Amino acid sequence: MILDTSEIIDRYKPDDSPNFDINFHGDKVSISWENRDKKGRPLNKQNQPRKVFLEKAICFNEKLGEELGLYFGDGTKNDISCVEFSNFSPELILRFIAHMSEFGVKSEDLHFGIKLSKNSKIKYGLGDEEIKSRWRNALKLRTDKNINISWLNTPGEPSSYLQKYGTCSVRYFNSPFGLFYNSLINSIPDYVETNPGFRTGFIRGVIAADGNINTRKNGSLSLVRIAGSKDERKYLMYFLKKFFGIISKEDKNNQIYFGGIEKVKKIKNFQLHMLHPDKRESFERGYGILLNNLSRKPDEYAVLKNKAGMRIMDFLENAPTKTKHLIENMGVSRDYVKMIMNGYRSARCRYKGLVELGMVSVVTNPARRCEKIWTLTEKGKAYLQNCTQK
Repeated sequence: MILDTSEIIDRYKPDDSPNFDINFHGDKVSISWENRDKKGRPLNKQNQPRKVFLEKAICFNEKLGEELGLYFGDGTKNDISCVEFSNFSPELILRFIAHMSEFGVKSEDLHFGIKLSKNSKIKYGLGDEEIKSRWRNALKLRTDKNINISWLNTPGEPSSYLQKYGTCSVRYFNSPFGLFYNSLINSIPDYVETNPGFRTGFIRGVIAADGNINTRKNGSLSLVRIAGSKDERKYLMYFLKKFFGIISKEDKNNQIYFGGIEKVKKIKNFQLHMLHPDKRESFERGYGILLNNLSRKPDEYAVLKNKAGMRIMDFLENAPTKTKHLIENMGVSRDYVKMIMNGYRSARCRYKGLVELGMVSVVTNPARRCEKIWTLTEKGKAYLQNCTQK
């Protein structure tokens, strides 16, 4: 889908912005903006933003959908004075720099801000120069003069948001370009209806920016969550349901979420998890474990997904133990231990125990014949090791 740049800007320009101008130069469009004082008088030339030149036609394809989805999730919106994108992944920051270059923005005109927790400084012993050097090399910058570092006071351990080397924000200060780019963001709902490639790329970008891949204790994929403002969550819930058949819910932490094998299969089939390297790896690993678990027989899966059963196997890994030790260390009743070990059968529920599955062996204590001693088998050790590796 090819769209006219000037039409997009005209549709979404602020009502109180008469001080900008659009001119045509063949296949190019120039946008200029005049800064004025409170009395409406133009400021000095050195206080005016640089005129920008853009292609007259913009192709709303899958790639552009990915870039706008990333910005929709991690960009600063509705501020035409600055285009700003933040993430802790150098791969995504590089992608955004390349995206800006497609519109004629040079890397030397960008400003980079690194946010870190002061606790990271204590934990890792990193200084400003080392952090600047890391980001300069990762982003292939010639100099670090445009890199500024901010140390934040955060309680406890450094959060996932403020990783070892911090979160990088890329900023481009230019009002004409900010007007254009925010018009692009605001135009997203208009063009997803008739453009399957664009909308697939868009949600792929959103998940890379604002998505979280949650896994269970055994490593299997549990939920996919997406954060955002109230209006963004409402739009994304509508978007996922209408175009991908994914019904999501809202939680109290200002996130939407969905799970279940059929829904995550759609994420996999449309490759919606592929942009962010860490999230891609986490999804692929958890998805593989989930499919492996679902391939088990119902009675086998029922006991191996049980957290108490996994804790018992983990406890038995080092040495045999008596039933009373299990009860004391697991914090469960004798009947519950017997149920996990030997299995459980009733009119409504049936599954094998760890002994029947060959994960645990049992012998009678010679000293006290009423007491059982439990040992993890080689099969059980292999299963535990496999879960740990995954």
